[in-house]
Amino acid sequence: MRLRTRENSAMRTLSAKARQSTASTPAKAIPCSTDMKCDRSHPKTFEPAVSVVKDLQKTIAVMVVDGFSLATLAGILEPIRIANQLCDEARLVCTTIGLAGKAAVCSAGLEIDLDDCLDAYARKLSFETPDVFVICSGERVEKQCSLSLRSLLSRLNRKGVELHAVGTASWLLADAGLLEGRECTIHWTKAASFAEKYRDVRIQNRILLNDGKLFSSPGELATFDLCLSLIARILGDDRAELVSEYLVKGLVRHPETRQYRPHALRHAALDENLSSIIDLMEDNLSSARPMKDILGKLKLSRRQIERIFRNKLGSTPYQYYRRMRLERSRDLLRSSDMSILDISIACGFSSASQFNKSFRDVFSCRPSDMKGLSRSLQDHRIWRS
Repeated sequence: MRLRTRENSAMRTLSAKARQSTASTPAKAIPCSTDMKCDRSHPKTFEPAVSVVKDLQKTIAVMVVDGFSLATLAGILEPIRIANQLCDEARLVCTTIGLAGKAAVCSAGLEIDLDDCLDAYARKLSFETPDVFVICSGERVEKQCSLSLRSLLSRLNRKGVELHAVGTASWLLADAGLLEGRECTIHWTKAASFAEKYRDVRIQNRILLNDGKLFSSPGELATFDLCLSLIARILGDDRAELVSEYLVKGLVRHPETRQYRPHALRHAALDENLSSIIDLMEDNLSSARPMKDILGKLKLSRRQIERIFRNKLGSTPYQYYRRMRLERSRDLLRSSDMSILDISIACGFSSASQFNKSFRDVFSCRPSDMKGLSRSLQDHRIWRS
């Protein structure tokens, strides 16, 4: 994807700020002919011994998978474009890659032309390795796993390339075996199904996480935070702030900022004990442990706990815990290919019949109806899978 833009007055103003920020730095002497390496076979060809521009040149490859979010892709490409225009010495060279061809279809149904395709790009890796590789994916990411993609990601990892998984792309890194025993984040709509499939990966509720040279972000607006963090590492914090200012984004959020509020945090303002109880429940959604075992970890009597729930939430602890497990099962029905039996077990129900009855009591439909509706909606998406 090639972005052609014209520098406007606002851009020129910020570019001037960038130049002012480096005005205090002593200027480097321009090398004379004796400081240059000369190609004897061609007397007109000279190569500077020291190049400031070369130090700031980074190649960034962005792989775009069908179903990606336009907001996520913009969060990658726009900050890079702006950084190149604001900083005269910066050259962040960006290329875009598709899985099956030189195009990809976003979640809104628009087809985007790209620079390269997976197979052709893989052949170039022997002599052309990027500094950073970003993979951007969205819904139905589990359908995009392939042997060729696993091979490409493994090769990049062996070469020491920084890998950035954006949106739901942590699924693709895990499928390639790159996240085993490591931490990552993923868009919250896929968190439940990801946790069930890849139990050896520690998933975190954060907008940005890095584990060595593996970076992950849930995508959407959090992608801007990821890209600004990348720009800060390459060009410095002051340049990243200029890019953020141009984007009218404000302060870059801390990487540990939560992408969504868990149940416990939603009720923290109501009662500290209530928040602690719900936190314990959330940690035990997949277990079939009795409620008394979970609440037994607290220094409160059963009567005290029941009174807190009744006064603050108008519910019993058991009813609230069951609702949390059923909401998790609904997320899995919507976002995963797991069978209904596997989902019932993953959400702590002892039998499929018990799960069916509880689900119908709360959501007024059967789990199979919810799964069928989810598949029907996905099949009628305006983007192709």
